[in-house]
Amino acid sequence: PDDAIQSVSKRLPTEVLSEKKTVVSHVSGSKPSEILNHLTQKSVLTASSHPLMTFKSDSAPSIFKGITVSLEGDPIAIDRLSVLFTNLGSKPIVVTPEQKKLLHLAAVITSNFMSALVFYAADVLKIMDSDPIERAIDVLGPLIKQTAENIVNEGFPSALTGPASRGDHSTILEHLELLKKNDIQERIYLELTQQIVYYKNHIKSQIRWNGSG
Repeated sequence: PDDAIQSVSKRLPTEVLSEKKTVVSHVSGSKPSEILNHLTQKSVLTASSHPLMTFKSDSAPSIFKGITVSLEGDPIAIDRLSVLFTNLGSKPIVVTPEQKKLLHLAAVITSNFMSALVFYAADVLKIMDSDPIERAIDVLGPLIKQTAENIVNEGFPSALTGPASRGDHSTILEHLELLKKNDIQERIYLELTQQIVYYKNHIKSQIRWNGSG
């Protein structure tokens, strides 16, 4: 957990810290560089560097290509880390501790909540399959990929489709009835539907405002 970073950093070998201007950086999205402040007493430069990407233990170095990495901390450390991540093909950006937290929050919503939505969809499919998660991945995988591509390539509101986007209230009501009938919580569907309607109307109003000068 992120709360272990400080205690683990205190166990760094002395020979690593004896070299002046050594850079020590953690990669937590939620913690600022100041949790490493105890190392600055040893002339160490500290920073936080958070790659906005989902990693697995066997991820290839190429995964860094094209991703954004938020950097916060000592200016010299940031300069050196910027070179490192640029050489890996990433796009480093310098942020404040507060901005870093906001980026991490946005990343969690984008990545982790997407997984939660697949679990929610699998709950809907449990009636027709003994392994609903596997079914959801198999059936919905291409849809997930294409939706992500549409969002990245077309932006909003162009990427929005479905009943909430087109104001199809009868279909939405049918979905809510299906969820209720099959004892699946309706709240997530309802709240996300409302968010789609809100953001679509908000974006439209912004376009009208900008268009009117």
